[in-house]
Amino acid sequence: MNNNSDNNSNNYVYFTTSPDVNNQFYNNIQPTFVKKVNPLTKVEFNKKDLISFLVTTVLLFLVSYIGIINSFNFGFTVSMFLFVTFAFFYLFEKKSKGKVFNLFLYISSLLFISSFSLNDDGLIKFITVIYLLLVLVISFTGVSGNITEKDSNYYWFLDSIFKPITKTFENVFSPFLSIRNSLKNNKLKQYSSVFLGIIVALPVLFIIIPLLSSSDIAFESVINKIFENTALIFIALIIDLVLTPVFYSLFFYLKKSPSLEKENAEKYKGKLAVSGINAFLISISFVYLFYLFTQLAYIVDAFKFVLPDDYTAAEFARSGFFQMAVIVFINFVILGLTAINVKRNDFKLPKSTKAILLFISAFTIFYISTAIFKMMKYISIYGLTRLRVLTSVFMIMLALIFVIIILKLLFNKIKYIKPIIIVCTLTLLSVSMVNINTVIAEYNYKNFKAGKIQIDVSQIDSLGVSGIPVLTKLVDESDKDISFMAKEALYYSAPYIYSSAFSLDSGDIYLIKENIFEYNKTWIEAKEALDNFKKTHPEFNADTFEKEQREYYNINDIDVTDDLY
Repeated sequence: MNNNSDNNSNNYVYFTTSPDVNNQFYNNIQPTFVKKVNPLTKVEFNKKDLISFLVTTVLLFLVSYIGIINSFNFGFTVSMFLFVTFAFFYLFEKKSKGKVFNLFLYISSLLFISSFSLNDDGLIKFITVIYLLLVLVISFTGVSGNITEKDSNYYWFLDSIFKPITKTFENVFSPFLSIRNSLKNNKLKQYSSVFLGIIVALPVLFIIIPLLSSSDIAFESVINKIFENTALIFIALIIDLVLTPVFYSLFFYLKKSPSLEKENAEKYKGKLAVSGINAFLISISFVYLFYLFTQLAYIVDAFKFVLPDDYTAAEFARSGFFQMAVIVFINFVILGLTAINVKRNDFKLPKSTKAILLFISAFTIFYISTAIFKMMKYISIYGLTRLRVLTSVFMIMLALIFVIIILKLLFNKIKYIKPIIIVCTLTLLSVSMVNINTVIAEYNYKNFKAGKIQIDVSQIDSLGVSGIPVLTKLVDESDKDISFMAKEALYYSAPYIYSSAFSLDSGDIYLIKENIFEYNKTWIEAKEALDNFKKTHPEFNADTFEKEQREYYNINDIDVTDDLY
């Protein structure tokens, strides 16, 4: 770690026992020198720290202005790429461990960031942002060398995420107090003069710039272009003022704080009696055994009497997921608390406890597998939806996590925390990098054309801009209901791309997204599909659709254009 140790005389403090004139051994006690850790507010804020603070502020302003304000699209990819790359190399410590894993997290974070230029799904973007922040905290902590825990136990996870986050908010004002103390010590005096000069220049510039603008049209055009979105700039500055103290506090803590305390081996020994833990686990396992017995109803004719007579394939396919999620969560908590609290020798789980945990883990994988099988059956009947895809991917991820847990139980030396993080990261990458809404729309259309499923036009429409390319295909279907519903969905979805897309007045048609930083791959593909549709169907416009809609619903007084936008 980068402990601040400029003044060696101040880095050691003299300790003895408390003076006691009645203690005959007092004079024989030798002094002990213990390393003193300067508080973060007392460490020197040097030139490198100042530059890093300014770069962090500028980059986070870009993230706010062209990324967050533009709804996490291409602008977010560009600005976050710069910010993450800067932070990674600024915090990098040559002596840090796990360089391969840290590199994996860095590359993964860049891929997550790239996904915002590909995906248009708000829910997936939200999940990706949350997970991206967790990945960044782990990678920043790792490259800075602030981890001393073994990565084969859950304490490593706590020190990689929760400790840096809590320390960040505990020390959120430390960098600024450090600046103040450094200014008092005249260590930043030359830089304070620079800041003072800039501040004094601002009111003068407010006079000079308008004068120059009024004297030259070219200069005026540039200035107007820069400040045409003054409100957005102001909003970005507010976001920047919120983000900068938080992120730089994290950087400052990781860069300046001492290494974390050494591992305390006693915390791995546990406190609860093995007999009590085993009794609890066996009670749970007995119910799981009975559940396995009832599953014979699906595969053995002699046991089918337990199923209702009217039990349908659809009911079979729909059942299980939400219950599975709760059961898996309970089992995960049971395994974790058992591993932490059961008494052990040589830091190893008792064999009896390990055997029961193996059964619970194996049952969990079986239970997840049945839920996956039911979901696949459901999809084969009714096609894909976003919820079905996300739940399927989530279940596969859970199954892989429990496979890792079983391997850990069988082979104690196996490290399991990092593999679990890798599985979670790759799973979410597969969802965020691949536009699942487009995949869903194309899959359902393909299987509809093959006669395997019925197409649900409203479900395609619910996919947002991702459904527009398929809607343009469904318009030409021979089935009048499907064709009209596709036209109606396309008509109401077009404003995602153009304002008044099918207006007869070309002056009313303009792109909804105003600059490239708002674009993403899905939106561009939808725009191209809509442009091609307008070329191949020039007869389709607001007037013709209004007439067709009235005929379809047999309504004479409906005014579509009033409700469209």
